[in-house]
Amino acid sequence: MQKYTRELEKVPDYHIIEQVIKVAKGKTLSKDDLEAVAKQLNLTPHRLEQVFMDFANVPLAKFFQFLQKDMFGRQLKKATMLTANISSEIGKPVMINKIDALEYNNLAKEIIITYGVCLTIFGSCFIAVSEQAVCYLAFTEDMQFALIELQKQWSRSRLVRDDEQIGSVAANIFPSNTAAAESLAVLVKGSDFQIKVWQSLLNIEVGKVVSYSDVAYSIGRPKAVRAVASAIANNNIAYIIPCHRVISKQGNIHQYRWGAARKKIMLGWEAAKLSQ
Repeated sequence: MQKYTRELEKVPDYHIIEQVIKVAKGKTLSKDDLEAVAKQLNLTPHRLEQVFMDFANVPLAKFFQFLQKDMFGRQLKKATMLTANISSEIGKPVMINKIDALEYNNLAKEIIITYGVCLTIFGSCFIAVSEQAVCYLAFTEDMQFALIELQKQWSRSRLVRDDEQIGSVAANIFPSNTAAAESLAVLVKGSDFQIKVWQSLLNIEVGKVVSYSDVAYSIGRPKAVRAVASAIANNNIAYIIPCHRVISKQGNIHQYRWGAARKKIMLGWEAAKLSQ
């Protein structure tokens, strides 16, 4: 945990980037806009530029190019849902363990779930694991609310807090120079349809976006777009199951369970890394 925290000390404050994204409202910032935002954040324009360089290794203007509607539109026109090499944002294989509600309720013994909080490059994070499989991941400042959500999702489990263990888990999930090249495992609970949708999300390439219609088509249910959108909205494992890579077919980024600005930041970070 300490090693991971020390590594994150090199990462700029996520909230600075989030504020800039919110102020920009999807538009490229002019020089005057940049100076105004920097002043609002008590930073010099040069320091603000450096924040984005430290975060994504690209200039602020380049980062915003990745978030333009026409850029997303071009991606959607050639979007493909892969059927192999299932992997997370950082190219690690992801193994899905699944359980439906009936199986869960009929378990002979309770599941022990370890949870904790940590800082990531995408902000404060609440993570829960069961036997090293991530069963919940949320970005939030309200950790009590996240705990309540976890309790609702896994109501028949015994919850134990261990921030140190979760710090080690986070080091394997999020990109950092210290992260070990280990595989990731997740445990999901839902209907057959929901699980099928969540599995399909793992097939979206890093740095790419697809539409809700693309996902529906990929699972053989092209007319079930609304049901697909509902399943995506109910994904309880952010980032690893990359629901942030699904946008409207018009190229717009709608509301995201963990904040629309965060979704843009994730997409911008991935696109920046892909370009290097």
